[in-house]
Amino acid sequence: MKASKILITIISIFILSNVLYATLQSTSISTNGKCFTPSGDLKVLFIAVRFGENVDTTIKIDPSLWDAYKSYPENIYGNKIFYSDYNMFNLSVDSARDINNISQWYYVMSDGNFRLIVDTISVIIDTMPPTEIVINSNVFGNSTHQIYNKIVFDTLANWHADPKHPFDWGNYDNRCYPNYVQDCSNNDYNFPIDSIIDYVVVCYRWSPITGNPPTAVADVSNWSDITSNYKVQTNCGFTQFRGDRSIFGLFIHEVSHTLYGCPHYACANDVVGNYFYGQVGGWGAVKLSEVSQGNTPFMTANAWERWFLGWIEMK
Repeated sequence: MKASKILITIISIFILSNVLYATLQSTSISTNGKCFTPSGDLKVLFIAVRFGENVDTTIKIDPSLWDAYKSYPENIYGNKIFYSDYNMFNLSVDSARDINNISQWYYVMSDGNFRLIVDTISVIIDTMPPTEIVINSNVFGNSTHQIYNKIVFDTLANWHADPKHPFDWGNYDNRCYPNYVQDCSNNDYNFPIDSIIDYVVVCYRWSPITGNPPTAVADVSNWSDITSNYKVQTNCGFTQFRGDRSIFGLFIHEVSHTLYGCPHYACANDVVGNYFYGQVGGWGAVKLSEVSQGNTPFMTANAWERWFLGWIEMK
């Protein structure tokens, strides 16, 4: 009789533990992040896309931003906008390198808890650039970024499949996908890597001939066929159409959309309710793209955002 009671107790504890674990797994927590957990170490893939020298020289972009004869935007060189190695966080702050450095920005905002580095790769695609930017979310494959990103990812898929080429998608799958329900800052046996590329940015050396089309979209689209082993998930990255725009504020702006659904409002915005709207002159991660326009003097996340992402505690 006692043995049966003990057995029932053990089974009950086992069931309760699994229910509790499942409940915890299904509980959305903002500090886990949507596309990645904003703590620990994250390596981002930045793809700089050009259309070939004959075309690039016809695209009018200030050479101080991105020269037609160079593989990358100007501030990519010398780690001026990103760190390329985790050891760089141990260096003394250098004003020439770090004043507008995205890796340093996340490191400081997170109180040293989040280290983001970037691998850059240059891709030349053999196609004409778009004449306009079309974003049609209702029909997959019709949007400009979907059409062109597919060409880019197909190119990288061929590189990955070539044993003689150094490119390997596996270098950019070091975490699991959190979707708010799990902490993926450090992978262990509970949360192994999942074949989803952690975060990828596709940046085109393009500018419009006329008009003022969108600069970027917080989306790279779902591509499950980049290889048989890896896939790109739509919100695990963003697409920058215009190479005639600064990367610093725009990068943090678009990441904020994909990381916790931040809309185009400062202050606490409407992530968890329609409160504290501040459209112009406020400050926050999503407003950093307006620094160069003179709409805000602040180059910082606000306190609510830092708390919401688990970077600071309320006191």
